[in-house]
Amino acid sequence: MLDPVSQKKNLQYKVLVVEDEKMSMDIAVRILKSLGIMNIETATDGLKAWDIYCQNDGDIDLIISDWNMPRMSGFDLLNRIREVDAKTPFLMLTAQNVGESVLSAKEAGVNTYISKPYSAQKLIDTIKSLLSPEF
Repeated sequence: MLDPVSQKKNLQYKVLVVEDEKMSMDIAVRILKSLGIMNIETATDGLKAWDIYCQNDGDIDLIISDWNMPRMSGFDLLNRIREVDAKTPFLMLTAQNVGESVLSAKEAGVNTYISKPYSAQKLIDTIKSLLSPEF
C-alpha cells in the first residue's frame, strides 16, 4: 500500500493505455489505479491513441500499448510517436516474442516490452521503472 504522499505524487502522472482486448485493458487500468495513478487515457487502437496523444499535445508520461490491433498497430503507433517525441516512455505488450519483431521495436525506440501473458507484478515493476526511479 502506498502512503498518501506517494499516492498524491502518482496522481500527477498521465498514462495512455492502448489495447483492443477489453480484459487486458481492464487489467492494465486496474494495475495503474492500484499504484495511485488515476489520470488514465484509453484507446482500442493505435489511430485513436494517436488522436488522444495529439489532443493532449504530447503531454503523456507513459504509453502502454499492445502490438497487434486494428486500424493502426502498436508498432506503427510507436513509429509515429517517435517521429515527434523521443522521450515519452513507451512500453509494448506483445504476444509476439519473435526476435526480429522485438529488434524492430527496439530500433524504432521502444523503451521495453513485456511478452503476454505477463504477471501483474511484472507490469507493476516495469511501470515503476519507466515512470521514475523514485516511484
